[in-house]
Amino acid sequence: MKTNSWRLFAGVGLILAGGLFLLSSLNILDIGGLVIGGFFMLGGLAFLFHLMTNRSAWWAAIPGCVLVGIGAAILLGNLGDGRWSGMAVLGGIALAFWLVYLLNTANWWAIIPAGVMTTLVAVTGLEGLQVDEAGIFLFGLAITFALVALLPSMGTRKTWAWWPAGILAIIGVLALFSAMDWMNYLWGVGLILAGGFLAWRALRPAKS
Repeated sequence: MKTNSWRLFAGVGLILAGGLFLLSSLNILDIGGLVIGGFFMLGGLAFLFHLMTNRSAWWAAIPGCVLVGIGAAILLGNLGDGRWSGMAVLGGIALAFWLVYLLNTANWWAIIPAGVMTTLVAVTGLEGLQVDEAGIFLFGLAITFALVALLPSMGTRKTWAWWPAGILAIIGVLALFSAMDWMNYLWGVGLILAGGFLAWRALRPAKS
């Protein structure tokens, strides 16, 4: 039975190798890129396999996911779409830090790089669309710090994270509004209302 299994695997491997060589001969795929990308992915999978057998080795998630992301980026680069390649690398880094936190919630600091990289993946994916990327990036950072405050971690709650979350959210709202034409009218209306309130307070009869 083992002999037949090895023959099956060897046969499938030869078929795949032959198919790759044919695609390379037809100038459809670049085998060189596939080989390099495959080596990166195999290296990453080796680290992830070590992580699966030893959950305390959370550090292995970082080189594992990053190498898999780089390998995927090289493979996607053969398809001619650079944006997907960039998203693969950023996504690999983001996944690495999410795993670092999920494997041990004492590593709450990993939420910050994980959130930043996840936000960059979203911004890269929305590139070319009629959206304000700066506003989305700031909102992503705000959500990241909000998660630092909300998600469980070893020790005390990180209530300080609400401050950068709130500030970044406000800046993000202003950035989104500033990208809209009607923001000029909104500022004008806001100034008129503020001025009217101050004038009303000044003219209101004083209480005896």
